[in-house]
Amino acid sequence: MRPVPAIEAILSTPALWRGRQGGDEGRRVLSSGWPELDALLPASGWPLGSLIEIGIAAPGCGECALFFPLWTRPPATNEPSSRAKPGSKARPSKPRRQSIATPALTQDLITLIDPPFLPYAPGWQQRDISLSRLWWISTGNERQRLWAAEQSLRSGVCAAVLLWPQQIQPNALRRLQLAAESSNALGLCFRPEQELAQPSHAPIRLHLRASAASWNIELIKCRGRTGGAKLIIPREPPPKAVIATPATGLQLQWSL
Repeated sequence: MRPVPAIEAILSTPALWRGRQGGDEGRRVLSSGWPELDALLPASGWPLGSLIEIGIAAPGCGECALFFPLWTRPPATNEPSSRAKPGSKARPSKPRRQSIATPALTQDLITLIDPPFLPYAPGWQQRDISLSRLWWISTGNERQRLWAAEQSLRSGVCAAVLLWPQQIQPNALRRLQLAAESSNALGLCFRPEQELAQPSHAPIRLHLRASAASWNIELIKCRGRTGGAKLIIPREPPPKAVIATPATGLQLQWSL
């Protein structure tokens, strides 16, 4: 007879999730850039290695900009020179302030799978996101889109993978979630808002309504939190999270 494993060993299995357990335990979590939104999310931010499902009325409402603070380069600090003057003692340098974005998310690729519109380069550049990081993948059908998204999530070189499927089966969403977990990438799935009524394996599901000056966000599902919470935040994050430095590169057109 095989020995029965201890309950502690079973509960420590990463594949096991308990109802009152936060879905982000053991994962890196990054601030969204909005303190109010952080308070709504588990462990105060977006958990990496997760698939986030966002229901929208129509593509092109600025849905990508909600995640711009994650991909913005850390601000350059003008620190005094550490060289000591003759006859003086060098002072230890002060530790640099940490940015809300980690080096992985500010350097790795941002892959867009068949975006519905051409990228509007100045909007990304204004947030100090290098255009060289944007990868556009064009496919021929929904099956190829899902395959490209899964492979991109598993590649280990993408900070985020964005896709806009019209219809997607629950088992396909599960594959995307597992792919995101395997590489700590962030999967962003923008879907028609009516699809939020269907079941999904995504650990976080949001309903996003956009206006000229604000976002109305409803938390439909979130591991470790009760769904139904609503929040209105300005489209621009607080000044400390906005980093706008000049950038040059290819100019395209996009309304996302």
